[in-house]
Amino acid sequence: MELTSRFDWHAKHCGGAQGFWLWVEDGENERIYHQEYVLLSKRNHPEIMELELTIPAFEPLPPQYYVRIVSDR
Repeated sequence: MELTSRFDWHAKHCGGAQGFWLWVEDGENERIYHQEYVLLSKRNHPEIMELELTIPAFEPLPPQYYVRIVSDR
């Protein structure tokens, strides 16, 4: 998975790093398959961040997965 930030970095608001929570869940929000804390830094902004996720498979498989990324602040 590639993660790209779509905001302008303002040190006044973001400081040197900005934290985000990433969730992978099913379409009905019944199960969270993966959660991870992601830290974007000013030094690497706006480079693409590559993430590798391992998702468990449960029967029946959901028709789709949703990825949510929410700021920690």
